[in-house]
Amino acid sequence: ISKRNSKIVIDASAKGYMLKSEGFSISKNKISFDADVFLEKIEAGKKVNLKNIQFHGNDFKFLPKAASSLKALLLFMKENENVVVEIEGHVNGPGQKNKKSYQELSYSRAYAVKSYLIEHGVSEDRIQSEGHGSNDPIEKNDTPEHRRLNRRVEFVILQK
Repeated sequence: ISKRNSKIVIDASAKGYMLKSEGFSISKNKISFDADVFLEKIEAGKKVNLKNIQFHGNDFKFLPKAASSLKALLLFMKENENVVVEIEGHVNGPGQKNKKSYQELSYSRAYAVKSYLIEHGVSEDRIQSEGHGSNDPIEKNDTPEHRRLNRRVEFVILQK
């Protein structure tokens, strides 16, 4: 959070439509905030970056802010009972090749999300998990913000 703006993430879904996780910056002195979030129909191969699913340091324990995105994913899975997903974990690994420890950490993070869903009633056969380590960055690892963006959890629709 900067002195001027707050960053918020809105997670939205509806039965038959993809979950969308979208970030916004809003002025701290705003009393209200309006945003349009457009949802797409569920399609195999579609990928969603769950922006607020973040973890403590080099661990797979969720930060408190992950709760809202975890609940949104859970609701999405319960509303769309035939959907099968793969949860993908990613780490940033700045300046280094994809080490075994990166693979293991990213897998543990994806598995933590899978475990959360199973613990809350989603059938295990609807969820796969995969760790990609630092193989698939979405930004260069050149700034703290870019490294934060590369530490992420995404899900891919395998079957709708």
